[in-house]
Amino acid sequence: NSNINEISSLLKKYIFIKKIENDLIIDGHDWKINERIIIPKNYKLIIKNSSIKFSENGQLISFSPLHIEGTKESQVVITSETNSTPNNGNGILVINTKEESFLNYVSFKDLSAPNLISGIGLLGSINFYEADVKISNTSFYNNSVGDDYINIIRSNFLIENSYFENANSDAIDIDFSQGSILSSKFLMSKNDAIDFSGSEVNLEDIYIHGSGDKGISVGEGSIVNAKNIFIENSNIGIASKDKSDVYLDDITIDNVFIGLAAYIKKIEYGSPKIKGSNINLTNFEHDYVSDLRSLIVINDQRINNIDCKQNIEVCNF
Repeated sequence: NSNINEISSLLKKYIFIKKIENDLIIDGHDWKINERIIIPKNYKLIIKNSSIKFSENGQLISFSPLHIEGTKESQVVITSETNSTPNNGNGILVINTKEESFLNYVSFKDLSAPNLISGIGLLGSINFYEADVKISNTSFYNNSVGDDYINIIRSNFLIENSYFENANSDAIDIDFSQGSILSSKFLMSKNDAIDFSGSEVNLEDIYIHGSGDKGISVGEGSIVNAKNIFIENSNIGIASKDKSDVYLDDITIDNVFIGLAAYIKKIEYGSPKIKGSNINLTNFEHDYVSDLRSLIVINDQRINNIDCKQNIEVCNF
């Protein structure tokens, strides 16, 4: 059985990994990873009282769920050598797992995207592909190479009480997934703080500061319910694109070029909409931009459409 062979060679090479039935446990060890480590399916990788430092071509790919269990006083720190050659691995992929992964009190710093595996181009430093995940009390700082900090694809997820700072592109990119992001903060994402495609998501108690593009970007037929959101110092507050439905309540947006925008970017999709109540917009160039075939309704009042082709300087998407 190739699984058993893979595990026995892994255990021989990394003697600090303890195997108890189908649990692979790393407890009290500072693990330096400088090559591609693959965890086969039908196990569970449990990491506690430990740290991981990636270098050179180090990356972690797991076909089994990941349980990374820090505490408030002692977080599990996962980082990479910042002077390592760029474009090396230095990231994590969890793929095709039957059971949910859990991350609690983890601190990620200076990661980059894993290299290609089996033809899948992965954009995130941390990727969950067809792998359900719950992330709590976790921090993400300064990913260097690659696109998004977290990329979740075709998975169920919950992200709560978490913190993102200096993402190289999007802090979180969610594709064709369902879940919630609660009580979390996003600072200085170079692109979007949160980007959705084809997903159904609940957002609550979110603070976003300094997004290079959009605070929240919703596209490709997504449905997003967002409540108690504060966005400041960004280009666009919230955008609904390409047949997405966005429902907003208790939203504060300050110091942006555009507060709320609805438009069609990919012609094969239909009309997007935003319905909002308790919207507080201050310090903006444009409060609402609703392109042709788009709908923005605030407190039951429809916002007039404009033709973005004729107003390119306004529709600076």
